[in-house]
Order: sequence, then structure tokens, then C-alpha cells
Amino acid sequence: MECIEHTNRIGRCAQVDRAMTIPQEFEWIPGTVSGGLPPMALSVGREPEGTPIYVGRADYNGCTFPVKIVPEKQSAHMTVDRVNIFVRDFEILCGSGFRWIRSAKGHIPSNAVSCQKSSEETALYVGRAHHGEGLIPGRIDTAVGCLFISTEEGEMSYISYDVLVHDHQSIVGSQRIDDRGQWVQAACYGPVPAGAVRAGHDSDGTEIYVGRVNHEGNTIPAKIIPEKKMAHTQHNGQEIGKSHYEALCSAQVSWVPFLGRIPKEAVSCGRLKNGEQVFIGRGSFMGSLTPGKVLQSSKILHIPFGWNEVEIDEFEILIYNRNKGNDQLNEELSVKKY
Repeated sequence: MECIEHTNRIGRCAQVDRAMTIPQEFEWIPGTVSGGLPPMALSVGREPEGTPIYVGRADYNGCTFPVKIVPEKQSAHMTVDRVNIFVRDFEILCGSGFRWIRSAKGHIPSNAVSCQKSSEETALYVGRAHHGEGLIPGRIDTAVGCLFISTEEGEMSYISYDVLVHDHQSIVGSQRIDDRGQWVQAACYGPVPAGAVRAGHDSDGTEIYVGRVNHEGNTIPAKIIPEKKMAHTQHNGQEIGKSHYEALCSAQVSWVPFLGRIPKEAVSCGRLKNGEQVFIGRGSFMGSLTPGKVLQSSKILHIPFGWNEVEIDEFEILIYNRNKGNDQLNEELSVKKY
């Protein structure tokens, strides 16, 4: 992929009225590749080796594009028409109250974070996707229906992605994003993030939390055991260890018995690389209560245990709590809440 150097400038690819700014609940603060990070800069991902990535924005030919910023490498890049562009000057996203929402095929929540500076400018949204062992931010183009990210292999596109939203008006359907929590990045050698959802326990009684990881293009559940510094998933019959993961935090959820169909409010952690949605279940095995993946196509729980992938027929599935109707369902099923 071609790489060129770019200093922040404004061209004429769109009619842009800079006086017509879009109201924001956060800040885009000017920065440079050689400067330090401003307060409350938002970390949005990581390089394959774990180096943090931040997100910014910069103008190119009159359009505003998201920028992938890696301060430790003094690197800032954006991709335009498959060209990887080095950016010296940019604005970096700062603030709090952000969430990541799973989406696909150009679908964008109403409170998604756009990098546009004018209502007359074409909106490009901030998204991210797992690529190898990395978690890479980029631009979501709703007209094309894809997320585009910059990688060493070139510009890559994904039809399934996380989209960045801001909590100020965080509503999906009739339920607030706060109730659905967020996926928080963490490393297996560090503490579990605050508010992490407990999934169960290992055979020796140590607590297990709900996590997700990317493996070979699949976003799948993981069992997180902080006391053992473990983040393990399963794939193709094997239990696989990971160094980084995302923990489900501050979500209003319940475990209910799986009754042969995926509930409407089942918690999804993402999709397989073939596009199939993945849900989170847990089951009892060898004295443990272990989380794993549930697929619509198989309706069987797959868990990592003893360095193998174990299938369980009778299990519980994780759902979001939801108002009176769901409360009645919870009571009928005698669910366990966390």
C-alpha cells in the first residue's frame, strides 16, 4: 500500500461551512506526532504487541477522516482510497462517557461518534475491529457498509465491527446503553476491570469472569480468571490462552436456563468470521461453572476446559435484564442475577 506524508490541510472535496459546527459532548484537541497526550485522551485499541492506540481526526481534500494514533511509535496514519497517509498534525479525541456497540453492514446508532466538523460534510464514524492480535480503529463508511482500517498489510475492510458511541443520549431500541454495559480492554497479567460480570468458578473455586477475545478473525467468549492470570477461549477442539481480552463490565444481566432457542435479549459478544453471531453461555463441568460460546446454528455450549473444547447440552445463557416483562420472565425462570 502506498504511503505519503500529509500535514493537516483543507481541500475542496465537499462544500464545508466551518462556522456550522456540530454540537459535541467531548473534545477534539489539537496534537502532533511528537507531542504528548492531552488529558483524557481516549485509548481505543492496541497494536498486535499490545501498544495502545488512540483516535484522532484530520482533514484531507476538504473531508475529515479518523486517524490511528500510536504515541509510543510517534505514528499517526489514516487511509484514503487505499493509500496510507502519515499525518503530522491532527486533533485527538478526549473525554469520558464513551461506549462500544457491536454493529455491522453500515448500521450506526444515533449517538455514534462522527469525526465530521460540519453538518454539510459527509459523516465518517469511529469504529474498530480485531485484526490478528490487534484491535485497530478506523472509519465506518455507511454508504459502503464497511469499516476500513490501516494495517501493515494495507487497508482492510470489515462488515462487522464495534462502533464508538457517546453516553449522553445512549439508547438502543428502548434500553439505555448503561444497562448493556461495555467491553473494557484488559490484559491477563493485570487486574480484572471494575464492574466485570462474574460468570462462575473454576474447579478449585476461583472466580471466573465474562470476557471476549479475537482468534483467527472470530470474536468469541473467553473465561477470565484473574487469580491465575488467565484469559482462555476455545477453538477447533482446543483450549487457547490469550494475553489480552475485553471484559463485559457494568451490564445489567442475568443467567437463564437455555430452553432450545436463543432469547431475544441474549448477550452477543460478536461474530465468527463467517458472519454468524456468537452468544454467551455457561455450564457445569468437572466441578466448575465455566462460560463459553453458544451459536444459533448448533444450540450447544462450547467451553474451554483442560486444554480441550468441551460441548455441553444443558446450560444457561446470558441475557440483558429488561423492564417489567423481563422481570416476570426472570421470576418464572428463577434466574441468578449479578
